[in-house]
Amino acid sequence: MVWEWKPGLGFVEAACSLLLGHKYSVTCVRFSPKGCLLVSSSADGYSLLWDIKTGQCIHSFVQSNGNGVRTCCFSTDGALLATAGEGGILCLWEISSHNLIGTIDGHDEESIQGTSFTPDNMLIVSGDVMGTYRIWQVTSANNNDCSALTAVREAHDLGINALEFSSQYNSFTDIQGIIERSYLLVSCGNDHCVVLWQVSMRQQDKPQNTFVVHTPVALMTLQGHTSAVLSARFSPKGDMLASTSIDKTARIWEVSTGKCVKTLEGHDRYITCCAFSSNQSLLVTGSNDKSIWVWNLSSDFSVDTELGESSNGQRYWFQTSNGVSDGLCYESSAVKLNHKLEKHSGSINTCHFSTTHLATAGSDKLIYLWKWDATGVHLDNILEGHRYAINQTGEIVRSGFHISASGVRCVRFSPDWKLLATGGDDERASLFNVDSCELIA
Repeated sequence: MVWEWKPGLGFVEAACSLLLGHKYSVTCVRFSPKGCLLVSSSADGYSLLWDIKTGQCIHSFVQSNGNGVRTCCFSTDGALLATAGEGGILCLWEISSHNLIGTIDGHDEESIQGTSFTPDNMLIVSGDVMGTYRIWQVTSANNNDCSALTAVREAHDLGINALEFSSQYNSFTDIQGIIERSYLLVSCGNDHCVVLWQVSMRQQDKPQNTFVVHTPVALMTLQGHTSAVLSARFSPKGDMLASTSIDKTARIWEVSTGKCVKTLEGHDRYITCCAFSSNQSLLVTGSNDKSIWVWNLSSDFSVDTELGESSNGQRYWFQTSNGVSDGLCYESSAVKLNHKLEKHSGSINTCHFSTTHLATAGSDKLIYLWKWDATGVHLDNILEGHRYAINQTGEIVRSGFHISASGVRCVRFSPDWKLLATGGDDERASLFNVDSCELIA
């Protein structure tokens, strides 16, 4: 879903929401830097580019290996799109031409769970389920022999779930014109930890514009979650970060000190994703309980709506139309719960803010667009576009596997390619005959 923000009013579902068409779970949504485009990625192997104003699908990007997509992101100038997922392939696409300009194969077929550009778009990082992340030079991605500038193995025990570069970085140019830059990277994983890394880069050969990345340094490990951490996101200013976990909590951290300034509780199931608004006044959390919660981070934030107040930190809910509840929560701190959005019929996998909209997507295969008006939070459109897994030629590979009504999280072939095992949100593992599509066990 895509929600549009109108100052002083609230979220209203945008005119282009819902965005329909995903056959399987939507795994990631990201707005372009200017907010006029939205990309959605899915386990069906597609990444779809949407026009937010019209709700029309502009283009379909297909992974070079035809496998499911787990993560996607725009470069900070909006010129490039990165998509990655099953099979360890990272694809770089040019938005203006829709062409595939580079393919990076460097994760030994391990699923890539997270990817992010540096704020200057010189580097891109990718992290996998084995706990390794690698950093690549963007301009070398179109070379067949592209190799990682550096790799950090065992960054997290049991695998990386997400990573992201901060929008803030330090840059220095010496008297010879050689560039040195330092970036801040956050990663999280199944070891219950959030780690802040310093990534330093130096220009090695000015005419050829090649760079050397020193081995990243772990600055601090943020501990507090009692289970796997599923997402970690920097605030736009880079001074805070948020993390979400299977322990059903979200935590807000101060980047400079590593201190947890607030623990957000209330979701009934584990929290899969989070996103800051562009002005840093709001934080959104999405959960497997099928709800999206909007938290107010600013003490001077206000809307033209009466909200229940509490003197003891308890929650008060006021039912409104369109499955939305308004209320305030946790008066004891500056963080308050403003809205609870309930439209999805399945678990929430991903969410993202632009300057005016909120997009949410999940295992119900739908993307909802939201906006805010004087009457409260409303659904504006649904985006639908993903249908079947296809290969590079555009052919449907196979569309006969009926697994469950829940989202699929993992698929693996047997060594002889005759059997297919799947696992998903319904906590079941299934075994299929590939030729007949029959469920064996």
